[in-house]
Amino acid sequence: MIQARRRSSVEAVARREEARQLTMLIGQVSSAMYRARQEELRPLGIPMMHSAVLWVLKVANAPVTPAVISRLLLRRHQSILQLLSRMEKQGYIVVQRGPRKGGPVKVVMTDKGREAVDLAWERERVVSEILSALSGDERAELKAYLERIRDKASAVQSRSLLDWQVTGGEARP
Repeated sequence: MIQARRRSSVEAVARREEARQLTMLIGQVSSAMYRARQEELRPLGIPMMHSAVLWVLKVANAPVTPAVISRLLLRRHQSILQLLSRMEKQGYIVVQRGPRKGGPVKVVMTDKGREAVDLAWERERVVSEILSALSGDERAELKAYLERIRDKASAVQSRSLLDWQVTGGEARP
């Protein structure tokens, strides 16, 4: 019985260490790719997050709510609202408010936004170069694995948020 507990404890420690290492590696890859793409966009004057929002709007090919942008980019709603406000001032988008106060808000890309996103992706080289380290099959596998991890992380995060809301923000034992 004691040996089984020790073995279980050793296995748990090993799993946590593996999780820490994988988390660090995923973070390093994400940061490196983000910085590389940001540097590639710098001469064009298009910040990375602007490019991401414009890409969402281009793919949607229709007005999109800030909440949808938030969910797709895995960013906090308030951060997206602030970003959209800056982008609107810069002329990349227009935020259309509903006829009633507090009504639905939609985000629409302007001609300037379309030109910026087209230019940003026409000049994209660095992400393709980085991903060329993998074969086509390996990229497909990696995509599937990362989607599973992302979906699980979202589910865990949602569950944690729900627990927090149910307890009124109080710490649970």
